[in-house]
Amino acid sequence: MRTIVINNDKKAEIEKYQRMTLTALEDEVQKEEQKIEEALKSFEEEVEKLQSKYESLNAEKEQQIAAVKNGGLGLMKSVIKNMSAEKKDEL
Repeated sequence: MRTIVINNDKKAEIEKYQRMTLTALEDEVQKEEQKIEEALKSFEEEVEKLQSKYESLNAEKEQQIAAVKNGGLGLMKSVIKNMSAEKKDEL
């Protein structure tokens, strides 16, 4: 048989639970489990909000990038490349 070492606070807590009726103890367990369920539900809801925000920000970023590229960035890069090639040819 194993000996379990518990501090006085835990011992008092165990004794408190032992003095409760089975129904009262089961009700307390259910209340505590409900707290866990609420925490999990809240977490999932917040994760969904974050996911939605991420998707919105990502779409905005993609639109901004496309606007820059469509605004002449590609052409500017092509001109730079062409000018660099012409400079090399001059040397």
